[in-house]
Amino acid sequence: MRPQTNPLQQRIFQNQIKNHKTKKEKRLTWSRRFSFLFYSPVLTGVLLPHAKFASPVAGCDFTAKSLTAHGVQFYGEEEMKMQQTLRQMCAELKVSRRVIQGYEKAGLMASSGKNKYGYLLYGKAEQERARLIRFYQQLGFPLKEIKKLLNAPDSVKKSAIQVRIEELEVKHTSLLELIQEAKEYIATL
Repeated sequence: MRPQTNPLQQRIFQNQIKNHKTKKEKRLTWSRRFSFLFYSPVLTGVLLPHAKFASPVAGCDFTAKSLTAHGVQFYGEEEMKMQQTLRQMCAELKVSRRVIQGYEKAGLMASSGKNKYGYLLYGKAEQERARLIRFYQQLGFPLKEIKKLLNAPDSVKKSAIQVRIEELEVKHTSLLELIQEAKEYIATL
């Protein structure tokens, strides 16, 4: 369901794209010019162009509304270059799509928005958070503990990692002993 626009906005949009002949060209021009939109449920679904594209027309100045919890942010071409889609981020981190979706479901991270095609986008902060979550998982922390660690102060993180390092060192020595026993057993065969 497309959000409704007021008649003044419709006239402005029609005047800006009236020089084009086909509907496809009109859509392309509209999406290039107003690809950075905010959806504001407070204003019953009115789409407002971002402030950098807005111009005062007939005494009306459109301003961008900030996002609410129910809003979806759409990015233009420049903003999309700084962001990665879910597939790109998964390829970079060498994890499956379901891993990142699991992080989102567990409340460990969230996407920063969507592009005009509806793909989830992740900024640098989200990518670093995913790397940190992955690092904690490789150390052996469960997801519930990782969630606490992400919001904890640095001193708590440092002590938790120190404890984990000591546990891993004990495990490492026991594995080395097991390997030595296995080699001795092979020698007796």
